[in-house]
Amino acid sequence: MSVSTKKSTTPAIRQTVPSFHRSHQSKKSDIRKLRRLSAPHVEGFNYFLDVGLSRGVADIVPYEIDLVDTSIEANRGIGHEVGKPSETIQFWLENVRVGMPTKST
Repeated sequence: MSVSTKKSTTPAIRQTVPSFHRSHQSKKSDIRKLRRLSAPHVEGFNYFLDVGLSRGVADIVPYEIDLVDTSIEANRGIGHEVGKPSETIQFWLENVRVGMPTKST
């Protein structure tokens, strides 16, 4: 049995930073390629911020919750009937903004 003692001709240089070339300086052509590659994602996010978020918020109608325990017989039917008081919370969304992302721990 013979063991090959042939040395590899491939250099043993480890790249710690992803790069298309040996130097870690990005070329303008590489930057253009990466921008083209990521453009659909960026454009989709921009659309979400410019159009989608406001449309989504506009589709959320105000909502009311009556704070009455309807399991009690005396409270059944209380709510939006004229002349019967109820504790009601109304909530809605307006002026929604997207802030800078944060990392949760």
